[in-house]
Amino acid sequence: MTFSFLILKWPESHERWPKLVRHYLMRAKTFGNVIYTDDSKTQSRVGCAFFHFQTNNEIYSELFRLSDEATVFLAEVVGIRQAVKYIIGRQLRLILLYAVPPRWRIEPGDTSVTKSRSAVVDCQADGFPIPRIRWTRAEGDVASEFRPISSSSRLHVFENGSLVIHSVEEGDDGHYLCQATNGIGQGLSKVIRLSVHVAAHFKSKFRAESVRKGEDAKLICEAIGDRPLQITWLKDKQSFEPQMDLRYELTETVLGSGTTSELTIRRADRRDSALYTCIASNAFGQDDTNIQLIMQEPPDSPQDVKVLEFGSRTAKLGWSAPYSGNSPITQYILHYKEEADRWQQKSWNITIPGSENNAVVRGLQPVTFYHFRLYAENILGRSEPSNVVHLRMDQEGNIYKL
Repeated sequence: MTFSFLILKWPESHERWPKLVRHYLMRAKTFGNVIYTDDSKTQSRVGCAFFHFQTNNEIYSELFRLSDEATVFLAEVVGIRQAVKYIIGRQLRLILLYAVPPRWRIEPGDTSVTKSRSAVVDCQADGFPIPRIRWTRAEGDVASEFRPISSSSRLHVFENGSLVIHSVEEGDDGHYLCQATNGIGQGLSKVIRLSVHVAAHFKSKFRAESVRKGEDAKLICEAIGDRPLQITWLKDKQSFEPQMDLRYELTETVLGSGTTSELTIRRADRRDSALYTCIASNAFGQDDTNIQLIMQEPPDSPQDVKVLEFGSRTAKLGWSAPYSGNSPITQYILHYKEEADRWQQKSWNITIPGSENNAVVRGLQPVTFYHFRLYAENILGRSEPSNVVHLRMDQEGNIYKL
């Protein structure tokens, strides 16, 4: 263990103030040259002196009152921490705390942290007087031209010297200098590098993409983070290997801030309508984003078309709404004709709003056979016709409900 000590010495002449002996280092039973210096800032006009000592890193002080004629001097070393003092012929055994230049308790080192997390860089030094810790930061990428660090809600230097940065940003990446000084010796300094890494992540967690049946669908996910980035795809939360289907094509492009993966589906159809998950990972984290692919197409044919009631000149038909093709049904078209006629040559149409599920046909002829069929339409087109419904109108004046 290395020590140094502070001693006040009263000269034989009272015309001068006591002198301070300082900067004296020793090890057990090893002495150097005592350096006597005049220091007006530390002299005292009263006949007393403070002696400081240390055990288990705790500082203690004791005040000893001396006579004007007293001389305090080092006589011998009793042990590593003890010395014998003579004051006016009396022996007093005192334990002194020696003035110690800074030495590292925790030497700072290069630190890596993931963006948005907290970084803690410890810089702690022992010594007496207690060293003052000061942090500065380099202006640029080169470890030079350091500027002081000011504490804020996000950045703080604790009393023990630890530098803490909350919610680390990419701009916090750089060189930092920790200095420990206490006026004894040259002090300590260490330059460290704080490296800020970016975990794999996406800016958005979900979006929907629409494509018309028969057209190509392009699903793009842009992963951000430190390279290398690995990207995989899922379909409806199940393992998915695009290379197994010739209609699928997967390409990746490396960008400055990450990697873009593009999944192309050729001639997309209804089976491709699904939830696609893009998963990105790197050494610092993993994230995913979901893309709902909506296949838009003309609606299916109306279902359960039937006659609800009829008379001699009117008929009421009803139906169930079909699959819309992922686009709202805008209208239904009821197409009808007499049994002997052809659809393309002689027939009639009635347009019904897409929100309705029944229609009344008027102006029919009594005792006549009719054929009815129904279409559904959306902005993408018209469905195939429903099954044909056959109806024979009754005689004049009769109405039947089915």
